Amino acid sequence: MAVSHRFYRRSFLNRRGHHRGAYIIASSEIDSDTDRAGRAWIDATLTISDCDRVVSLDFWVDRPSDAANALHKARLLRDIVGAFTESLETSVEAWEAAGHDHGRGRR
Repeated sequence: MAVSHRFYRRSFLNRRGHHRGAYIIASSEIDSDTDRAGRAWIDATLTISDCDRVVSLDFWVDRPSDAANALHKARLLRDIVGAFTESLETSVEAWEAAGHDHGRGRR
């Protein structure tokens, strides 16, 4: 029996009019082997681009140890991005409270 599950999401990271080329693409799908052995695997990729810098992370699963590692990587990324977001929010609030000019900066 063929197992099928697909996930695809693409989103631009920057706000409209703010630089170009920053995006994220996340995809995951379960594929079945063509040799009728009933084997299936997960091919999942997370790609992040910021201007000319691109990184792609693979989350390949075809055995239980791969599944455990892929979930570990994804959960660790989720936790770190969440903590980074909270830290950045705190920093921006402190920066704004200090009265820094929003219209000037290095970019």
